[in-house]
This record gives sequence, C-alpha cells and structure tokens, in this order.
Amino acid sequence: RVLFRSLFRGEVESQMKLLTESLLAVEGGAPADAHLAAAMRAAHSIKGAARIVQLDVGVRVAHVMEDCLVAAQSGALTISGPGLDVLLAAGDMLSQLASVDEAGVSEWVAAQESSVQDLLGALERVRTGTYTPPAPPAAAAPPTEAAAPAAAEPVRSEEHTAELQSLAY
Repeated sequence: RVLFRSLFRGEVESQMKLLTESLLAVEGGAPADAHLAAAMRAAHSIKGAARIVQLDVGVRVAHVMEDCLVAAQSGALTISGPGLDVLLAAGDMLSQLASVDEAGVSEWVAAQESSVQDLLGALERVRTGTYTPPAPPAAAAPPTEAAAPAAAEPVRSEEHTAELQSLAY
C-alpha cells in the first residue's frame, strides 16, 4: 500500500504542475483548446491514481475537476478567473491530500470533510456555469476610542527636566 501511496503522491506532483501551468495559461489569455485538454488529462490521471490507491476523496475531487474541464473543452462552459480559482483550489486540496502520511489519511479526510463538500459544491457550480465567488467579508468597523487614561505624570528627558528647573527659580 505504501508503494501505491507513493504512486499517488508522484502522480499528483507531476500532474499538478501541468494542470496549474495550463490553467494559468488559459487565465493569461492563451488559446484555451490545448491548455484545457492538458489540464483535463492531468485531472484524469490524478483521478486514476486516486482510484488505484482507494482514496475516494481524491477520486471525487479530481472527477468533478475533470467534468468542468470537459465541459469547457466542448464549449458548454467558459471558465474565467473565479472558476479557474476554484479549479486551482481543488488542485491545492489534492496536493495536500498527497502530502498526508498513510497513517493520517483517515484523520485528514474526517477533518477536511466540510471543506471537501464546499469545494465539490463550488466545482459543480463551475461546471454548470452558476458559480459566483463569495462576497468579500465586510470591512471591520473602526475601533472606538477608549476613554482617555487618567492623567499620568509626563515623561521628561533630563534636558527638559533641567530646563524646567531653571525656569522655576
């Protein structure tokens, strides 16, 4: 099983580089056809590696990524900045999963279940063209002025103290 995890880790490392470069090229305005095809193949390879090592969460994330990219390739979907960000976030999650030690996989999956579900929902909305990025958090209210502290004896330098003493006489 360790060899299989090693296979998944290696596949994610190599394919994420290709997937990221391809998505960033599309975002940068490069012709989408070849880059979307390369990104789709990378997601497909990661999905296959996850299936071999029985990492269901990896299979699910990579599968929905692949569906998004197939829809974009067919022209049914145009992936722009926010959608590309979701795909890149999914790639980040797969990279995190690949870096988890074998003994910690179940714990990681349990701890990340909510994030995985949120990401899968966002990917599904990207695939259907209904994704809108969340609104940025509201700006924090400016801090209120605290009551002025009780007057304290001013701190004076030695020169200032000497000057005050000379004026007092």
